[in-house]
Amino acid sequence: MSGGGQISDSPGGGEPTPRSERGDAAGQPMAAAARDAITRPPASAAETSLAGGGRIRRFALVLLLTGLGIVLAVGALNAIVDPFGIVGTGLFPTKVMADRQIKVDLVAALPEAPQVVIFGSSRAWKLNPEFIRAQTGLVTFNASVSGGRPPDAWAFANLIHDTFPAAQPNYIWILDVSELTKVQLAAGLLNVPELRPYFPSFLVLRSRLKDVSWLFSVTTARDSLSILHHLSTIRAKAALQRKHWSTWGWFTDSTRDVKLDANPGLPNIRADIKDKSAIYRDYSGPDPEAKRYLEKTLALFASWGGHGIIVIPPSEPALITALLPLGWSDRHQQVVDYLATLHTTYDFTVVDMTSLSSYGGSATGFIDGVHLRTPEMKKMMTKVLAIAGSQLR
Repeated sequence: MSGGGQISDSPGGGEPTPRSERGDAAGQPMAAAARDAITRPPASAAETSLAGGGRIRRFALVLLLTGLGIVLAVGALNAIVDPFGIVGTGLFPTKVMADRQIKVDLVAALPEAPQVVIFGSSRAWKLNPEFIRAQTGLVTFNASVSGGRPPDAWAFANLIHDTFPAAQPNYIWILDVSELTKVQLAAGLLNVPELRPYFPSFLVLRSRLKDVSWLFSVTTARDSLSILHHLSTIRAKAALQRKHWSTWGWFTDSTRDVKLDANPGLPNIRADIKDKSAIYRDYSGPDPEAKRYLEKTLALFASWGGHGIIVIPPSEPALITALLPLGWSDRHQQVVDYLATLHTTYDFTVVDMTSLSSYGGSATGFIDGVHLRTPEMKKMMTKVLAIAGSQLR
């Protein structure tokens, strides 16, 4: 049409239709989402921040729940396997010597009442009851246990007397200076049904709750997994442990003695220096609770008419040298002075064998920093009995 008129692209002429309502280039209507995208204003910074914060909170929650699940799984594993015998499940063998239960079973099977009971830690394992019997004529039982402390002596003294009510036993107590540090009832002691009743329930509960960090420890979990992985081997070793104890409680395994015979020389004491140094750094003197259990045990024997010998055992000289800067001499003298205040009341003799020269001992007579080899133990106890043997009667 002439006249320069505008041709309408509306179906029926008139006003042109806006492109947004007409459709796209292909003539198709535009989707509602596309229209919204064109007309919606951009999100504010606050909205963006809130959305990001929500994602972070969800991530943190998932992370927290995952971590909590791992911790609970580790705790459940350690509680069930119980690698150190703390919980007392008894489902699997432990990685520590179960000698308290072994000694309890030996007491129950004794053919006659002991007239002398040996107390102490693993330092006293090598004291052969048959040797004491040969020297004194008295039936002897070795009730020493790994990590033995005054509460162990208290429990076994009661157990033996309850088993043989008419007995009037004497005792030989190999009492290391560090055994009078702060008392915490050993898990192996609390988990033996025959020994637990000799302690008040509140003390048992306090000891169990004192430190539960091991339960959620990854290191403990590795020990638990190791037990499960080597279960048959560990069970075989646990069964063999029982065979290493004589009827009268003597540790008969001489493996370490034989190894030292094959490789003569001074023992390796590095582990003992580390262990004992940690004790003496925090040890300012005999603990009141340890003293209380020691005195209760001495009073118990006195009530039965029993007498005793307390032996302060030697340590490898290089170990004592390492402990001197940490106050070893003061701690040793405190124990000597403390025992001096008790021996007339409870009728026992103290024999201090700290110095090797006191019995003609040798540094090569040690398995490590604190444990005597069998011949060295015999040499020391020969001297002890020569000094105080008449106390046993």
